[in-house]
Amino acid sequence: MPVRSCWPALLLKANQALELAVADLVRARERVSALAQQRERVAMMMAEYAARHQTLIRSDHYVSESLSIQRFLAQLRLMLDRIDAESVHAEKACRAAVEMLNVARAQAKKFGKLIDLEAMALQDSALRSEARSLDEVALLQFRLREP
Repeated sequence: MPVRSCWPALLLKANQALELAVADLVRARERVSALAQQRERVAMMMAEYAARHQTLIRSDHYVSESLSIQRFLAQLRLMLDRIDAESVHAEKACRAAVEMLNVARAQAKKFGKLIDLEAMALQDSALRSEARSLDEVALLQFRLREP
């Protein structure tokens, strides 16, 4: 008697879910990394323009240029705030993807274990059946020898 066909099918489905969870985790980590790089670039631009603004204030004061740099710095701060908010959401998504990966791994492991347990039970059943048959043959031979 073979192993039931439902366990391998469920294991296949669990492995597919595991592959999807791994892909989701990779995408989430890439998003977190991309946002960190983007934040770093914006922070560097802010530092550069803040230094430029300080230099401009110390030297001959060009009001229009100073105002434009201040507006640009305000836009960069808004962008930095938006990136930080997106980073929080991306990190939450990353944690959720890790949790889904753990669940998918547990499912795949569970179905693999069920397949192994059923195979062992079938093997034990076959061994008991064979032992029973050998006992019946031995008993029959014993009875045939008796006068």
